Amino acid sequence: MFHVRRVLEFTPRRMAGGYAVFGSLWVLLSDRIVFATVATESTLALVQTIKGWAFVGLSAALILGLTRVRERQFEDSRRRAITASQQLQVLHRIFRHNVRNDITVIQGYSQLLQEQFATNRAAGWLEEIRETAGQVIDTSEKLRIVSEVEVTEDRDVVDLVAIVDRELGRFQSQFPGVEVSRDLPERLPVQADPSIQYAIREALENAMEHHPDPPAERQVSVAGDTSIGAATIEITDNGPGIPFDEIEPIESGDESQLSHGSGVGLWLIAWICQTYGGRVDFEPADGTTVALSFERADPIEEATDRLSRELTPDLAW
Repeated sequence: MFHVRRVLEFTPRRMAGGYAVFGSLWVLLSDRIVFATVATESTLALVQTIKGWAFVGLSAALILGLTRVRERQFEDSRRRAITASQQLQVLHRIFRHNVRNDITVIQGYSQLLQEQFATNRAAGWLEEIRETAGQVIDTSEKLRIVSEVEVTEDRDVVDLVAIVDRELGRFQSQFPGVEVSRDLPERLPVQADPSIQYAIREALENAMEHHPDPPAERQVSVAGDTSIGAATIEITDNGPGIPFDEIEPIESGDESQLSHGSGVGLWLIAWICQTYGGRVDFEPADGTTVALSFERADPIEEATDRLSRELTPDLAW
């Protein structure tokens, strides 16, 4: 049924092709019929005029019919999109509130039980319950971030370096023993908004999530690159590398029963980059390099933004 629907869809290319076929057949067949049935010059001129007006009428009817079909297809797609959006909103609400609250209760009671059975073998099981509940809460927080990122036509000019430095400060407070190196330009204006900080944050935290070494042996480097025309931040760690099974669904843009990741963190990075016309690339080798690319700011908008920032202290007086 799906394949039949795909065949019957009237895309712009199919509509143009159908009209070309109709026009070609009309010219070839109508001329043959006219010349075969009309004998006099005066009658031929009249028939050719009628034929021309008939072609205009039939063309208009054909275009109207194809347009009506296309409109119905758009309306069906719109209804399906609205339904899918409503379903996602309900799922987000249930997961962010109902499930999160229930998991918080489980986490709280497991902590109380762990305090009661601190010397018992059950303490290890309770710790596993707490950690798993914490992971579910973290997932709900990431889903909240994804749902709150708005796609708008108007984008601001933001300094990617300033955002990265702010997230690096947060990262070093969270992981104080990790060696962090930084190689960034003074400024890197991009067309986006401050919500890209969540993609940077997730990439940094992901570098530590499955790192087996003690904090003193962990390394994270952050570098900026503009050689490809976009503004790119490369975050590299010396960990075990992201498994291919986690990366493949992100690169293909599709998850299935046979190919799917274990969380939403990498998806969050990809979605935020794509929202602002960018992309993310993963290079698992000795560790992992996550390259987040964003659209560079237009020079005029960049100059306007710089002038605005320079005038702000004066205007404050």
